[in-house]
Amino acid sequence: MLYNIVVLHPFVNGNKRTAYELVRLFLRLNGIEIKSNPDDTYRFLLDIALRSVSASDVDKWIGMNLTKLRNE
Repeated sequence: MLYNIVVLHPFVNGNKRTAYELVRLFLRLNGIEIKSNPDDTYRFLLDIALRSVSASDVDKWIGMNLTKLRNE
């Protein structure tokens, strides 16, 4: 989802932000969140947009940056 929305660019503006927030929402609904810091996340989203990374690279990055949500 993240890779496709960023690369296919379905919106006039905000594709990276929208893609990232949709992935965060999906993961949150499943009890998981991304733990990457904002600067690293932004750089990675730019790399996706520049097609410097593949869809499988995105899957790996997400997998490496997951953490379970804490019960509050």
